[in-house]
Formats: sequence, structure tokens, C-alpha cells
Amino acid sequence: MLALLTATKTATPPAGVEVSGLGELWQPGIREMWGGLRGDAPAIELPAEAHAGVMLGPDGSFTPAHVARDGELLRPMPMPELYDVVDWADRLPDVGAAVAAPVRVTFGEYDKIWRSDSEARAALARHFTAGPVDVRLMRGVGHSIELHTRAREYALSQLSFVEQVTA
Repeated sequence: MLALLTATKTATPPAGVEVSGLGELWQPGIREMWGGLRGDAPAIELPAEAHAGVMLGPDGSFTPAHVARDGELLRPMPMPELYDVVDWADRLPDVGAAVAAPVRVTFGEYDKIWRSDSEARAALARHFTAGPVDVRLMRGVGHSIELHTRAREYALSQLSFVEQVTA
């Protein structure tokens, strides 16, 4: 989300923007649940087990080391970030229309936050009208693609995208 927002604020568009972990259409009940966590506290703490349950895909798509890494990366979520996430789908039409750079979005097949079906991918893509967009589905992974056994494959695809847009 930050990468796309930044791309709308630069005088010269970036060569490209590659993102994952965002969408427009929420999994049922998730936006309402997260919206109910908003408040006056500076941040919210997410239990490690619950966090891993949302970030990871099906058994076999990650290892115990990936679960441990998720726990190491886990930090309290600043309240302004929670507000931004909950309101993201409302901001997406304006943000998408303002990104002139090529955009590539990768959905995890088993994302537990955002829907990743063909309707959801098309809904997201339709907002990027100022430049080319490529919305992909990576099979066999959850929300945090980098915490799955296919992480290396994803990282190499990101580098390939960088080569394409900077060639």
C-alpha cells in the first residue's frame, strides 16, 4: 500500500511497482473484525499464533522455520496503520488511477485477508487505468508469500519484473 501511495506522490513515476498482500475484496468478516480493533491506543498487539494463522497458507506450504520467522517479524501494529488497512479498499480507486508506472500485483492463492479469486483479481486490476497492470495468482501460498516454500520463486519473479521495467 505504501509503495502504491508513494508512486502517486512522485514527480517522476517509478519504473514500476511490484506488490503483494493487498487487494480490494476482503475475505468475509475480516474487514469488520479488523475495523472493530480500531481505537485510541497507539498500537495493537497481535498474538503470534493468530498472526501466523492469517499470514500462512495450507499445511505443507511453509515450514516450522517460516512460522518462527513470522514470530520474529511480528511487531505491534500502529493504530494509524490499522486505520489505513481497514480503509484501503475505499482509497484504492483514487490510488490506482493515479499510478502511472507499470504495476504488478501478486495474490497468494490462500490469502486469508483478501479474496484472490478471478473476480477479486479483476476488481483490483480495473483501478489501474493510468499505466499497465499485471495481476497474478501464486498458487499454494498464503498472504505472506515470503513466508512460504515458494518464497525464492517469488523473489526471482520480482527481480524479473525489475529487469523488465528497467530495460
